[in-house]
Amino acid sequence: MSSSQSQQRKRGKTIMRDIHALHLDHVLVVEFNERGQPYGNIQLTLVNCIGTIVRNELVFVRHFLDWRKILTNRLNDAWKLVIERFYIPNHHRRVIMQMMGDAWRRWRTEVKVTSYDSNTLLEELVAIQPISHGLTPQTWEVLCNYWKSTEVYSGSLRCAHVIHQCLEDEREKIMTIPRKEKKRKARREEKAEKAAVLDMVFRRCTGCLEDAQVEKI
Repeated sequence: MSSSQSQQRKRGKTIMRDIHALHLDHVLVVEFNERGQPYGNIQLTLVNCIGTIVRNELVFVRHFLDWRKILTNRLNDAWKLVIERFYIPNHHRRVIMQMMGDAWRRWRTEVKVTSYDSNTLLEELVAIQPISHGLTPQTWEVLCNYWKSTEVYSGSLRCAHVIHQCLEDEREKIMTIPRKEKKRKARREEKAEKAAVLDMVFRRCTGCLEDAQVEKI
C-alpha cells in the first residue's frame, strides 16, 4: 500500500459487530468501583457499545434536540440493548444512562463540527449532498435549523449584554456626577469657612493693634 493511500485511510465509526452478535446467554460482566463507575477490561468495550447504540436511529430518533426530552420508552429500549450484552445490576442503570447521554452529546457535537458551517446559508446547508454520518435529509434539515436558531439566540444575548453594559456605564456616570458635584461644593464651603475664620482672626488682631496705638497716644 502506498503512503498516500495510507494517509487517506481514516478510522470509521465503531460498529462492534462482535458484541452485538453475542448469544443472549453469553454476556460480559462489567465491574464497578466504589463510586459506582465501570472499570476494568470491559469498560472500554462498554463505552464503545454505548456509542453504537446512541447512533442507532432505530433506538434514538436523530432529530431529537435535547437528551432530557427523549421519550422514556426510547431510553428503556436502549437500556435493554445494554443489558442484553452486559451483566449490569439494575442499581447501576443511572450511571449507564449518564454515560449514554454523554455519548449522545459527543456524537451530536461531532456531527456539528465535521458537517456544519455557521458561515454557510441555511438553504445551502440543507442542500448538501451526500449527507455525512448517515443522516436522513429530514434529520439534517432539522439539525441545521436548530443550530441556526441557536446562533441567532446567542447573538441576541450578546447584543442584550452589550446594551445592558452600556446602560450600566451611563447610569454610573449619572450617579458619579452628583457625587463629584457634592464634593466640589463641600470643598468650596470648607474653603469659605476657613477664609471666614482667617478674616475674623485678622480683624481681631488688627483691632488689638489699633487699640494699643490709641493707648500710647
